[in-house]
Amino acid sequence: MRVLAAVSVLAAMASAAVASSYVFGIIPKSLLGPGDTSGRNLSCEQGRDLVRAKGYSSARVLDCRPRFYMYLADRQGHDYIVTVDSQWRRIVGQTKE
Repeated sequence: MRVLAAVSVLAAMASAAVASSYVFGIIPKSLLGPGDTSGRNLSCEQGRDLVRAKGYSSARVLDCRPRFYMYLADRQGHDYIVTVDSQWRRIVGQTKE
């Protein structure tokens, strides 16, 4: 009975640690899900390729300072400024130009 109680206490502590990590923006790699978990950021060129893969055309680099990259891209005849998070490897914003 004591072993079962000890295991349940440890499980509760582990879930509390993961929950508190989310508050500070730290997500364990085991919870990242599919994709590249190598810990390497996208290069500027890979970010441009990502923008094109998401349906934008003629993506031109505006800014490739670490961590957020910005591109001027066209979609359905409208220009957008697209922001890519190089660490999380995803588009995090678009603004119609």
